[in-house]
Amino acid sequence: MPAQRHAVVRLLFGPTVTTALVRVNLLLYAVSWLVSSATEESAGSSEDPLAPTAAVLLRAGALDAGRILKDGELWRLVACLFLHVNLLHLIFNLWVLRDLGAAVEGAIGRARFALLYLGSGLCASALSTWQLARSGAFSIGASGAIFGLFGALLVIGLARGGTFGRALFFRILFLVGAMFLIGSLMPTRIDHAAHAGGLIGGVLLGWLLLPGRIRGLGDRLLHGLAALALGASALTLVWTMHEMLSPRRAAQHRLEQALPEWQKLADDLRRALPGYARVDRNAMAREAGALRRRFDPLRAALRNAPWFGEIDAAARRLEDALRHHDGPRALRDGEELLRAMDRAPWGIDRKPPRD
Repeated sequence: MPAQRHAVVRLLFGPTVTTALVRVNLLLYAVSWLVSSATEESAGSSEDPLAPTAAVLLRAGALDAGRILKDGELWRLVACLFLHVNLLHLIFNLWVLRDLGAAVEGAIGRARFALLYLGSGLCASALSTWQLARSGAFSIGASGAIFGLFGALLVIGLARGGTFGRALFFRILFLVGAMFLIGSLMPTRIDHAAHAGGLIGGVLLGWLLLPGRIRGLGDRLLHGLAALALGASALTLVWTMHEMLSPRRAAQHRLEQALPEWQKLADDLRRALPGYARVDRNAMAREAGALRRRFDPLRAALRNAPWFGEIDAAARRLEDALRHHDGPRALRDGEELLRAMDRAPWGIDRKPPRD
């Protein structure tokens, strides 16, 4: 029976850790794109129809400093290493991972390679989180962990020495420098903090995990640590799949994404409300159209919230009053809408409190 289970694992994930990483990245990209295709947002855009949506990637585990530092969603530090923004991003990273991974894994062994890759990825995510806390953006991709493989190859080159070792070291050093330079010149945003964190982590872990470097680090302990790291990563990826596939989590995420626009709409409505009793007919018609255009995306995002029905009904009454140029009724319905919005509990399963 153990032999049969081992055969199934090899069939699904491949004979090497590198092959398993490539297949897991492919699987998560396919799932993220399919989930994007199944939502009302539709996959990608007219320019890139094969790209997952940003909303799905953020829900699936993209590196978001606010969610990590404020909400404690530490699982994102690992999940982001297996997500990609588009097909070109995925293909390039997996092409490099396949070649570099095979070289490093062959040099240090599967257990050490697993620890190196995941440890470098965590270093990349940690430094990237620090940088993202200032920019407010989010980041995904395997490149931080891949830069860890470059760092390990630098260490391997130095450790091996001789003509081959020196040639390997300077070749990798040139490639790393060239990639940082090219990345700084590209118009798209490159997460240099993740690359630097992965490179530093790869150098440190590569030095620690070189065969024979640390005495007493026996095969049993090494394989135990690798199994623990892979097991934690597997649990993280299971949670990532749950976050992507759960309709309730999708609805909650849409609700959270709608909050800034909700707050802005409420503030604008408070400012506009005193003028409803004295605006002219054309201005009221424009107000009705603007209110409808701003509320329609909120209706799509919040339709699953049980408390939104009362707010939606109040907004429709206000739209109707504005369309019929009824200033006093618009003032009354606008005040009712604001009261309903202020009572919103902002939870997908919550109900508004009774007055």
